[in-house]
Amino acid sequence: MQSQYSYYESNGNPQEELEKFTVQISLSSENTALGTGILVTNDGLIVTCYHVIESIIESRSAGSSKKYVNVSFSDGAIKLQAAILEQYCKEDLDVAILKIDKIPEGYEEANLGIRISEYRGHRFVSRGYRKNKRYSHLPSNGTISDIVYSKERSSDVIRLESTNYGEEGMSGSAVYDIDLKLGIAIGIMRFRDED
Repeated sequence: MQSQYSYYESNGNPQEELEKFTVQISLSSENTALGTGILVTNDGLIVTCYHVIESIIESRSAGSSKKYVNVSFSDGAIKLQAAILEQYCKEDLDVAILKIDKIPEGYEEANLGIRISEYRGHRFVSRGYRKNKRYSHLPSNGTISDIVYSKERSSDVIRLESTNYGEEGMSGSAVYDIDLKLGIAIGIMRFRDED
């Protein structure tokens, strides 16, 4: 019987690959987890969903001094402050950009895919910080079932089939295509109560 991760059994582990660029996002003033993010550049840019940090942006608009979130690597072993780059946060696209000053040793940016129409039918794996007692990372996996154009978002949207997805905290985690030779992040998960 062939394993779900047959390529990675001899060449690595997808969860270990995801750990290199996946962060947990939490409030700076508390250890309240908000969601997940992906390190996307070697100079410290992190992408997540806008709704993950929306409450912080709204509180800043109301005069609050909050302008940072915490990002944690490896289940909290490394915690850094990340600035919210509000000029690059787009509510209508549900995308937000954060910035850390320096990438910790042993971590690296995700390889990003750009031709998502080629990924239909491929298997994916994800690593997010689902809402549980400790907000520890948990995997999600399944198949990329469809890619459709969303007029509301003016972009393509990836539809996923999975038996273990759809929980708070997974928003902002990578959709990581494991059928490609190198493993590529081709999108980010989005979970909201109304979805």
